[in-house]
Amino acid sequence: MISLLISTMVFLYYYKKYYKHTGIYPLLIYFISLCLFILFSIESSFGQLAYFESDEQKYIDIALGRIWEAPSGLDRYLWILLNRLILNYDIYIDGIPLKLINIPFAALLIMVLWRIFKDKRIFLIPVILPYLAILSIKNLRDIPIFLLSALSVYLFHHPKPIKIILSIICLLMLILLRSFAAIIVAVILLSQILFLHLKKHKKIKISKILRQKTIILIIFFLMGLPLLGQWISKINTDLYKYFNYVTGGEGYELILQKRVNNDSRYVSGNKFRDLTVAHIRYAVTPIPSSVWVRLINGGSKYWGLLDDIILFANQTMLYILFGYLIINIRKIWPAFRQTSSSGRAIIYSFLSYWPIYSISLYGITHLRLKMPFQIVIFLIAMRISEFKKNNHVNLIK
Repeated sequence: MISLLISTMVFLYYYKKYYKHTGIYPLLIYFISLCLFILFSIESSFGQLAYFESDEQKYIDIALGRIWEAPSGLDRYLWILLNRLILNYDIYIDGIPLKLINIPFAALLIMVLWRIFKDKRIFLIPVILPYLAILSIKNLRDIPIFLLSALSVYLFHHPKPIKIILSIICLLMLILLRSFAAIIVAVILLSQILFLHLKKHKKIKISKILRQKTIILIIFFLMGLPLLGQWISKINTDLYKYFNYVTGGEGYELILQKRVNNDSRYVSGNKFRDLTVAHIRYAVTPIPSSVWVRLINGGSKYWGLLDDIILFANQTMLYILFGYLIINIRKIWPAFRQTSSSGRAIIYSFLSYWPIYSISLYGITHLRLKMPFQIVIFLIAMRISEFKKNNHVNLIK
C-alpha cells in the first residue's frame, strides 16, 4: 500500500494546488473507481471471476519469475518493475495495491488534460466514458501510458524551457511502457517545433523560448545519439517489418483468421476495402445492442457482469458523442483550429491508436486499446461545444 499512498499523495498535492479552480471534480475518478472496485470484489468473491485476469496475472507471473518473457523493445519493462517492487517490497494485502495503483495515475491523467484544455468538463471523462474507471482498477499499463503521453505533451509546451527536460524524461519512461507511443509523441512534438521555426522564419524573429527549447533538444539529441541511435534504429526497423508483415502475406492472413475467422463479410480479398472495414470496426465496436444481448444472457463469463454493464454504458455514451459530432460535423474543423498546440498534439497522439490497431489487429481488440480514440471523440465534442458557446457570445456582443 506504500506505493499507492505515495502516488495518491502526488495527486493530492496537485489537487490542493488547483483546488480553487477545480473544486471537487478531480475526485470523481477516485469515487467512481473505488465504487467499481468494491462491486468487482463482491463479484469475484463468488469464485466465478478471477481477481487478476489475462495480462494482469501475466505481469505478476513475470515479476515473480514464474514465467520469463523478454519485453519486445523494452515494452512493459517499467510496469513489470513496478509489479516486482509492489510484490516484493510493498504491503501487498491480497493484491489490492496492484488493483488500485492505477487510480491516482488516472486522476493525474485527467488533471493534466484539464491543464492542457483548460475546461472543467474534462473531469466528466469517467462519467461519460466510465470504462476508464474500470481500467483504473486493473493491473494493466495502459493508463500510465496515457498519462506519460499527456505529460510529455504538456511539459513540452510549457513556457519554461527547462520543462522540456522533464518532457524528455517522460518520453524515456514511455519507451519502457510502449515504445511506439513514445515515438509517435516525439514525432508530433518535433514536427510542431519544426513548423513553428518555418512559420516564425517567414513572419518574425524566432522567440527566445522557442530558441531555448530548440537548443535543449539539440543538446539532448547529441548526448543521446551514441547511446540511443542503434536502439531507435532497431525499433523503427522492427516497426517497419511488422507493418509489412500485418499488411501483406502470411501476417495479414493470420490476423484475418484469428480476428474474423476469414468471414466473407469482412474478408473480400481487396485489402483497401478490408482495412477500411477494420477501421470502422475499431471505432464503433462493440455495438451497445450486442453488449446488451450478452447482458441479458448473464454477461461475459471471462470479464464478468460488472465489466459488461460498464461497457454497455460506455458504448452507449460513445454513440451519443458520435451523434453529436455528426450533427455538428461542419464545426469540427473550426473547433479543432481553435485548439491549443498542446491540445492538438494530444489529439494527434491518441488518434494514432486508431490506424495502428485497425491495421495490426483488424480493429478487433479489447476496449482498453480503444480508449485513447474514445477520449479523442470526447475532446472533440467538448471543443465543438466550446466553439459554439464562444460564437454565441460573440453574436450577442
